[in-house]
Amino acid sequence: MAVQLPGAKLIQHGWGHRVTCDLGHPIGNYAFFMDFASWESAEEFPITSLRSFNLYLNDHDEVGPELGVFEERMTLHSLVCTSALTTRRAQFLVEEARSSENRAAVSQFIAAQFYKNSAAETRQVITNSIANSVDLSLYSISDGTNGIAGAAMLTRSTAVWGIYSVCVDPAFRGRGMGSNLVQELCRIAAVAGRNVQLQCEVSRKSWYLGIGFKAHSFLHVYCV
Repeated sequence: MAVQLPGAKLIQHGWGHRVTCDLGHPIGNYAFFMDFASWESAEEFPITSLRSFNLYLNDHDEVGPELGVFEERMTLHSLVCTSALTTRRAQFLVEEARSSENRAAVSQFIAAQFYKNSAAETRQVITNSIANSVDLSLYSISDGTNGIAGAAMLTRSTAVWGIYSVCVDPAFRGRGMGSNLVQELCRIAAVAGRNVQLQCEVSRKSWYLGIGFKAHSFLHVYCV
């Protein structure tokens, strides 16, 4: 998604990758490290344009590096699913957005859920980057009136597929839509012989464990 932002540059390294873009937002100006050893082996590079560092650690209490002006903002729990999950609420139809119009609608819904506090212009740029990313498959659940009640993104570009930005409109929560959506993406991955991975805040960890995910590691996020 980040590589679709205006002026985006993706630079691959042995330790991970970094992305910079013209949008002054952490979503498109960050460095990603696969583990603490990769951080230690990383060569120096300019950080003036970066807004965040993302670092995988094996333990919640493992001490990460000192990053100067960057402070640890959050710790996300990384969870994995290694098999298809039983869909409990099959009456909610999960559909992939394939047309440009449908991808734009799902992207707008996701951006509204996760970036509602951002300026409208920033939110629109993020919406466009999601819609235009060829590495993102977008899925949604209908609200019954040709609108969207829930959505999520699935990446298939790596050996382990990734689920991102799972969200349900507040008016439709508590009906099983979120679990139906996630379970269907896991089923799609299982049919293709792939495991899936996602990151969530601690408040959502028990929910994912309850539908069949297992704890894997921790993603520490440092921001300016």
